[in-house]
Amino acid sequence: MGIFDFFRKKPQEQSKIEFANLESFISGKNKEFSKNSELILEQIKQRTYSLISNLNQDKITLENISIEHKKAEDKLKQIVIDNLKKYIINLNNLTEKLKTIDYSEYTKTTEHINFTLNDFKKRSMMHYEKATILIGDELGKVNDSISDFSKDVNNIIKENQEKIKYHKNINEIEKEYNSFKSTDLLIKDSENQISEIKNRISSKEKEINEYENTISKIKKSKVFNEELKEKGNIYQLKIENDNDINELKSKIDFKKLSQLFHSDNKKMNTINELREHFKENILQNKEKIESLLRESDTKVQDYESSIKKIESNILTIKKKEESLITKSSDEIKDLENKMHRNKNEISYLNQDIEKEEKKKIRFNELKKSTIDKIKAILISMNIELVQ
Repeated sequence: MGIFDFFRKKPQEQSKIEFANLESFISGKNKEFSKNSELILEQIKQRTYSLISNLNQDKITLENISIEHKKAEDKLKQIVIDNLKKYIINLNNLTEKLKTIDYSEYTKTTEHINFTLNDFKKRSMMHYEKATILIGDELGKVNDSISDFSKDVNNIIKENQEKIKYHKNINEIEKEYNSFKSTDLLIKDSENQISEIKNRISSKEKEINEYENTISKIKKSKVFNEELKEKGNIYQLKIENDNDINELKSKIDFKKLSQLFHSDNKKMNTINELREHFKENILQNKEKIESLLRESDTKVQDYESSIKKIESNILTIKKKEESLITKSSDEIKDLENKMHRNKNEISYLNQDIEKEEKKKIRFNELKKSTIDKIKAILISMNIELVQ
């Protein structure tokens, strides 16, 4: 090992911090900087008060300046006096603004000072330049006081630059950590939403099972089977009646009727309507049919008895349908509708779960990104974040 290697500064060992301890780390560093910042701000405060005192003395000096003895035109002297008065007004505004500075927060304090000085410079520069045509030393002293103050404040800041930079990093970490916590709350909210939705789905599924069991019991009941039997009887009567109607239709010679009445549009309309929709028209237009059959001298075997039988069947079917008690079927239909609604709701609820799961994915990605940012800032501070 060379002799100079002995004196070479060894790299500082990287410290570690557990993620679980990050919040207390931030809190501790903020308290630490708060104490340091109080000392820094007190230095700036005392220096500001010193400047205000100096400027107040300088204002008295400027207010008592006389340029009568100066060898210059009266017009020029007037320009100098007018601009001096305006400069004094600006100087007075500067001291008043400096008195209002709040020393409770470092960044705001330094920003306020910089803004105040820059604003004074911008407003007074032209008056200063015009007044210095005949007044140099006194105005120069004021300018030096402000310049020295600005340098002193900047020196105070430079002396504490590392602490300030360190605290800025802490502020960035705190900002990202708060973002992490907010995102974590959003994830928990999504998880709660999913849990709540799943409970609702479970409740809906339980209802569906109850409806299915109730339907099964109804279908096994004596009342329901008697209802089914009666419905079967009615259905059979309808089939038999349809057969009777079709048999009667087959006995009518529509071709012959069409040939006889082809020139009578009204009668042809009736014939065509009857041929196409015999079942619907057989009773409604039975008088027209009978009239057509008489005019055509067409005899239909057992026509009247067939019509009476069809009418009797329809009346019987109607009475049976009216007297049929469908309470069990209605109850089943109502339960099936409820099951259908529940299944639709479950489908929508599952879509809501998918949305919340997608939110969780996005939030977890955001959390990871936030942790990566925190890690990068800590690495720049020679600190390793351990999860």
